[in-house]
Amino acid sequence: GAQSSMYGSRAVGGVINIITRKGTEGIHGDVGFHGGNLGRFIEDAAFSLGKGNHKLRVAYQRWDQYGRFFNDAMAQNAVNLNWHYQWTPEFSVSFTPTYINTLQELAYDVVVEGNVVYFPRDTNRNLRRDTLVAPIVFELHATPWWDSYLDYSLLYQFVRLKNPPGGDIPVGTVVGNQYYRSNEYRHRFSVRNVFTPLDHKGFRNRITVGF
Repeated sequence: GAQSSMYGSRAVGGVINIITRKGTEGIHGDVGFHGGNLGRFIEDAAFSLGKGNHKLRVAYQRWDQYGRFFNDAMAQNAVNLNWHYQWTPEFSVSFTPTYINTLQELAYDVVVEGNVVYFPRDTNRNLRRDTLVAPIVFELHATPWWDSYLDYSLLYQFVRLKNPPGGDIPVGTVVGNQYYRSNEYRHRFSVRNVFTPLDHKGFRNRITVGF
């Protein structure tokens, strides 16, 4: 769909808006509904709980649209958890896993015959992507002018392309089922040190050092 040209074909989970804010003190909940052009609908709900040093927030969001072109609909579901523990006034840890499920219709097939490539219409070709992102962050506020962050993230992505033989235009373009699947793991590790040598009367100067 059009989102590929805006965010790239390998965008994590498509273009769903993942909200990973921390929980707040006490018990809170909220729900939302949004609508737009191209039959777009977004529904979301969240629940947060906080007591003492612990804060927890769980959020769910559903996003779908009919699409701009033939057989171009797309739907996404995302679940996010944000757990934050303030170990000491200077040190805290956060764990914010997010699961995203994407289902996208693909309007055209790709057929190669000799040196000729053409793209016939297809009414039941779809791509499903399951993505899990699980970062854990350690924060150390050593001094008023020095903050340190240790960040580890795991990305797991499972992609399936399905195209049953029926529904092709013209009929019989594709013989038999087309089925493709792939798994991908990525690990990310970073250390950042943020220095604030100057913070005076609304003017703040920050220097970030890390890898």
